[in-house]
Amino acid sequence: LGIVPRVVEHVFTTIEETMSKGSDVRYEVKVQFLEIYNDSINDLLNPQEGKSDLSIRETKGGISVLGAIEEAVKCPEDMLDSLDRGTACRVTGSTAMNATSSRSHA
Repeated sequence: LGIVPRVVEHVFTTIEETMSKGSDVRYEVKVQFLEIYNDSINDLLNPQEGKSDLSIRETKGGISVLGAIEEAVKCPEDMLDSLDRGTACRVTGSTAMNATSSRSHA
């Protein structure tokens, strides 16, 4: 397994362990999948081509990308499904080394 599936599994395992101890804490897990390519931000969960009205802003909670789709996920499978859909939208182009190389680093 790669790092992403392991981290996803760890996040949800930790939530389940915390909840099983009777904690009052409630969790909401959301996923975004963004790509920076040719100086523009692409929302990989929004397959509409040419959608570039995204902007980076600093907020109380940290850094946010305004206009990006945020999907709520309930389990590891939901998150990995979102990531699979986003991966299919990544920009790819050939390089001297590989004709199907991805230009993004996800």
